[in-house]
Amino acid sequence: MAQEFDLKGLQKQRRAKKRKRFFKKLIVVLIIISVGAILYYTRDNWLPFFDGIATKYLTATQNDGELAEGKFPLKISGGSDYQIGTLENYFSVVDDTHFYIYTSDGKLTLDKQHNYSNPVLRTNSKKALIYDLGGKKLSLESKYKNIYTKTLDDNILFARLSSDDKAAVITTSDKFLCVMTIYDSSGEAIYTWKCTEGRIIDVDFTNSNEGCIVTTIDANGGQMISNVHKFIFTSDKKVWTSQNADTLAISSYILNNGNIAVIGDTKCAYYSKDGTYIGSYTYKDELVDYSCSDTAAALLFRNEERRKSNAVIINDIVNDIKEIEIQDNAKCLNTERDSIFILTDSEIQEYSNIGTKLTSVPVKDDYYDIHKLGQHIYLLGDAEIDRIDFLG
Repeated sequence: MAQEFDLKGLQKQRRAKKRKRFFKKLIVVLIIISVGAILYYTRDNWLPFFDGIATKYLTATQNDGELAEGKFPLKISGGSDYQIGTLENYFSVVDDTHFYIYTSDGKLTLDKQHNYSNPVLRTNSKKALIYDLGGKKLSLESKYKNIYTKTLDDNILFARLSSDDKAAVITTSDKFLCVMTIYDSSGEAIYTWKCTEGRIIDVDFTNSNEGCIVTTIDANGGQMISNVHKFIFTSDKKVWTSQNADTLAISSYILNNGNIAVIGDTKCAYYSKDGTYIGSYTYKDELVDYSCSDTAAALLFRNEERRKSNAVIINDIVNDIKEIEIQDNAKCLNTERDSIFILTDSEIQEYSNIGTKLTSVPVKDDYYDIHKLGQHIYLLGDAEIDRIDFLG
């Protein structure tokens, strides 16, 4: 007997399937809307990740080492004995006879003659301090005008500039080993230290600019030693003196966390913000160059026997050390924020503070130093400056 065809039942089944499909689609749409809303309201957290990917892609495709045209290369009349510094989004150059200011594209905006025998340039990104090494004159310059010019009674050994335009000037003295004078942003003397405890080798201003650290060198039993001293400009008394470091100090820096890195000829010593010795890193090879950012000290070495270069990055604490082996002859290094830039015979290499290679750009073997400004790197050669784009 034939089975009776149930039309009404079949229609009910079809309607049920349609409802089921509708609800499935509705659920999918609601999920997509919910995910979209979550992504939108949390975009500040995840968009930088993709920005980083985009930046690295642009870096890989645009860091081709092509030299800028137009005003470049800039010809320096004084030959290879010139210096370069940053003035906001401009850069300044001092050679044997002139002080220049250029836009990032190489347009000359200031050309000022000086009469210093051995000019030295120090900048803080806003102002330029120019002094006559071994002479008695110095001046503070902005992008547009001279702030002040001074002629001192004694010869200048060196000078440093703070982020708020104070100047620390170290001079010779008939009665003391040397004298440190601090001048405010208008050139008025606000503090003096007459040093009898060794030769002052470097000065670095505290992060708040209310004081400074002074690094001195001396001899003890035939061994060169270095000390760090802290001063506050509102007090006549020294705040503290560190214990000796058995190295000839070359430079010193205050990091963001207050720790102090002292770069010596044989080791890098670290002190806490209260002058307590933390530790040191002893060099294995010959020191070629050094630089410090707000968070790390970077050191460049050369092993002549192995004909290899290597770099060491020492972060906030001296036991956080990263070593980088460089398969080329390295000439110099620079630090900027959390990056280290190394110039070799064939390229510029960028590394992170943890020693990871981020990118590189090929260059000719015609340059001895580099200067980073924004998305450009200026290549310093004999009597000329070139520029390349560098998106890192």
